[in-house]
Formats: sequence, C-alpha cells, structure tokens
Amino acid sequence: MITRRELLTGLGCSILTGDLRAGPSVTLPLTRTKTRLATVPVTIGRTAANFVLDTGAGGSLVASEMLSRLPAEDFEIQAAGSVSASGGSAAVRRVLIHSLAISPGVHEPIEANSLPFAPFRDQFGAGVDGVLGMDVVGRYDPIFDFHAQRLYLFAPATSPLHGDIAMEPAEYHRIQFSGSLNGRSVTATLDTGSVQSGVNWLAAEQAGITRTSPGLREKVTITGIDNTPRLVHEFEFKELGIGPRRWRSLTLVIADLFAFDAMHLNHTPAINLGMDVWDNHQIVVSFSMRRLSIR
Repeated sequence: MITRRELLTGLGCSILTGDLRAGPSVTLPLTRTKTRLATVPVTIGRTAANFVLDTGAGGSLVASEMLSRLPAEDFEIQAAGSVSASGGSAAVRRVLIHSLAISPGVHEPIEANSLPFAPFRDQFGAGVDGVLGMDVVGRYDPIFDFHAQRLYLFAPATSPLHGDIAMEPAEYHRIQFSGSLNGRSVTATLDTGSVQSGVNWLAAEQAGITRTSPGLREKVTITGIDNTPRLVHEFEFKELGIGPRRWRSLTLVIADLFAFDAMHLNHTPAINLGMDVWDNHQIVVSFSMRRLSIR
C-alpha cells in the first residue's frame, strides 16, 4: 500500500486528486538483465513469463521461443510481416495473445509481434521472453522506480500523479520532453529498452561536436532489431539537463539511428535516453496531465 505521505516524501511528486488508500492499480517488481535493462513478470494464460520493460517500443513483442511453450489455445498466428525499430527492420509474425496479465485478475488480449530472441541473448540473457511496450504500459500513469526496483501503474481516471516537466506530444504514448545538451536545446525521449543513450548528429553538431573533434571515438556496437553490427561514435559531453536534473561528463553514442526517424526526430536535434541515464532514478509520468518528474 502506498500512502499519500509516502508518495509525497518518497517519490517527490505532487498529489492533485484521488484516494491513495488502495495504492496503485498494479505494482510489479523489477529485475535486471546482465546489461541492466529492467524486466517485469507477466502471465500469458497460465504461463509465467519475463518481459523487458521498454518505453521506447510502441508495441509489445513475444519471443517465438515463448510461443513454442504456450498451449495452442492461448494465441493465434495472424499474419507474417516486418517491423521497424531502432537500427533496422526484421521479419515478424503478428500474433493475438488471448490473455496477458500484469496483475492477478487483470487479463487482457493484446496484439503483438513475434520473432526469435536467440540473437539477443547477449543483450537480454536467457530469461527474457518478450518486450512489454507502450501499448500496455501507456494505458496507465506509471512510476518507474529504478532505485527500489518497482514499477507502479495507476489507472489514468484515478491517477494522483503529475510532475514538474512538461511532456511534448508524441505518437504511441512515447515519453518525450525538452532537454539540453552542453547548454543547447534538444528533444529527449525516455527509452528504458535502450542500454546506452544516444544523440543524433544534429544534436552533437549543435553542441559543438564534429566528426573531427578531439575525443571522438569510433565503436562497433549491436543496435536495432535486426541485430546487425554498426559503426557509431562516442563522445563525453559536458552536461545533459532535463528539467532541474543535471548529468555531467556523460558518454553518449552519436549516430543517426533509425529510432530517430521512427519517432519523426531525424530532422530535429534529439537524444534517446536509456538505462545508463535512468538507472537508480525514479521517474513519475502522468499521461493524463502530460507531465513528468525525475528524482
């Protein structure tokens, strides 16, 4: 149970309306992959599963290996196709999951994409069965508590939450807001499915970094759903600012990744903020009020 006082003092958020005696609609424990991504427990039918919490994904994914463990009556294969995500595209099968639960007694059907997760074991580890995207998480006002390792989800109609940072309009309930990089304005997104934060070249150049700047390093990394190695650059930026929060001497990837194009940010100085920034922080998000707080 979360009391009014606990929310005010423990999470640093303001209470507008609502009775908190029953606490949030859903409380989930968070565990971590070996790359520090956060995972949450879900149930498909009667089968327990473990999904990566991904605020950068508009829709959820189910590993094809997970489908092979499910009874046939728990899902339907609808169509084959492809999906585009950060860094590229991949062939998928569209599936209807008849019953996915993130809380006892709350079972809902969802449409999801399915693909093999074997290529992502280095990133996810062996215990990940899917990705929980904003098609599910975006139905709630969430608190991502990466310090206490908890995810709290409030029903929007009764959510008491709001924050001190305005959220910008974005598709698929993506969490998007203004920030600054080396003192220059950028559009920022919260992406808990990304291990390392990255900026596009427009943001880097606006911050004074060119492809010949001293301290710029080349790095081969695996980015994107197609699991293809890519050459990117890294640079240690002086300061990242989000509202009153400041991160200094922060190493970021610089690359014009497909994620920026998918979010219509390829022509805007932008930064995609992953778990290297959010680890050990609490983020309160109110979709109903279009505001967030970071503590």
